[in-house]
Amino acid sequence: MIKNLFVTICTFCFLLFLSQTAFACFCDFPSLKGAFSSSDAVFVGKVIKIETVKYTSVSLLMKESGTLELLKTPRWEKSVEKLRSVTLEVSEPFKGVTEKTFTLVTAVYNGGGSCGVPFKKGESYLVFAYKTRSMLSKEEYEQSKENWTLEMRLKAEADEFNKQLPLFGTSICSNTGNLRFMQKAVDVIRGSQKNGAWKQSEEQLPTRIIY
Repeated sequence: MIKNLFVTICTFCFLLFLSQTAFACFCDFPSLKGAFSSSDAVFVGKVIKIETVKYTSVSLLMKESGTLELLKTPRWEKSVEKLRSVTLEVSEPFKGVTEKTFTLVTAVYNGGGSCGVPFKKGESYLVFAYKTRSMLSKEEYEQSKENWTLEMRLKAEADEFNKQLPLFGTSICSNTGNLRFMQKAVDVIRGSQKNGAWKQSEEQLPTRIIY
């Protein structure tokens, strides 16, 4: 019960983190070394394509939309939101990148209300990307579907819809930024890799809840 409540709270907070309607983006920025270690892919790349895509999330509805009235019985609901799918031409791979291009998703940047990276076509960035994961856990998925709760069924439907999206995501909280302001960070990463100070360990921190 406590574990499920904790997961629910984390999911809710993270979805708020990416919501276009959030009032502000708050980040606990990791150190450069911490960002490098916890990211699944790190590289410098130039944006060559940006598309708006849809993704489905599942959250616990606490009040009616547009009102302050709390529901007597909160319920789980799916919602469709917008993300940006960004493709970059990789110019300098540091970790987890083997292809010439890399596609990821980020929240739609709205001037500070979301944690999305304000990517611009033609601009270059130092990117720290992480693997996304399904909303339904492996343990839940392996349960008999006859025992699935409404929450589990909705999450399974959302996962099916979200299969169309790239497998990686990023945000300004990941330390991703325009190369014009990140050149010093790039130099530090180059130097650390050259002298072996930062190893490209396969051991990573837990992946984040979807997008």
